[in-house]
Amino acid sequence: MNGLLKTTLVVLSWLQIEAAEISRIVGGTDTSITDYPWQVSLRRDGSHICGGSFLSNQWVLTAAHCVDGQSVNRLSIGYGHSSISSHSFVPVAAFHMHPEYVNDGSLGYPNDFAVLRLSTPVTFSASASSIPMASSSLVPLEDCSITGWGCTSSFLGLCIGTPDLLQGTSITKINKETCQNKWSVAQIQNVHVCVEQESKSACMGDSGGPLTCHQNGNKVLAGATSWGASDCSGSKPSVYARVSAARSWIGDVTGL
Repeated sequence: MNGLLKTTLVVLSWLQIEAAEISRIVGGTDTSITDYPWQVSLRRDGSHICGGSFLSNQWVLTAAHCVDGQSVNRLSIGYGHSSISSHSFVPVAAFHMHPEYVNDGSLGYPNDFAVLRLSTPVTFSASASSIPMASSSLVPLEDCSITGWGCTSSFLGLCIGTPDLLQGTSITKINKETCQNKWSVAQIQNVHVCVEQESKSACMGDSGGPLTCHQNGNKVLAGATSWGASDCSGSKPSVYARVSAARSWIGDVTGL
């Protein structure tokens, strides 16, 4: 997360931190990619910077702040294995940021979405496949989980540890009012969805990755990791860009 450390608000990718310092989900455990085959690693010059999710075999959803200011010819995705060092790779051919994304922490970084078009379609398998998007903010999201290769802990805003295996944990979704009460320095808007559970959090390097929930009994992509607290302790909610709010735009850009 790029900024507002003085208020403890920080965008979870922290692209200014060297890739060697990027680690994993806080409070998570080793997780099989076959349980979350839509999870991908967004790479810059071959190094992990963010997460993402397959929407199809040629389109990936991530966070706008992950690609803001980036050169597309430096970007690729890694996929298909729990071990980040064992990934297959495909270059990113183009990316599109949500036109209403606002890089402003006081507003809560609204519409923090980007879609990536891959240079060639991926061959799907048990360890690489897409996930349907959440259908509506009016239909409850239940039994949620977060995954990624982001930090396991943070000290003074710096990552500690660089594990190789995908991390995941169940997480509790909270309502907008509760989330806003805990984030007085930023606006929680209808385009956000918040999760919070003691000692569990997304962290730097998890940005753009999936919040996976059940909706009508099916696993859906409910959110893309956007921002949270710099200590990643779980003492404040992690905030996600709400996928259901962007479905129309995603459809217009990708044809999905």
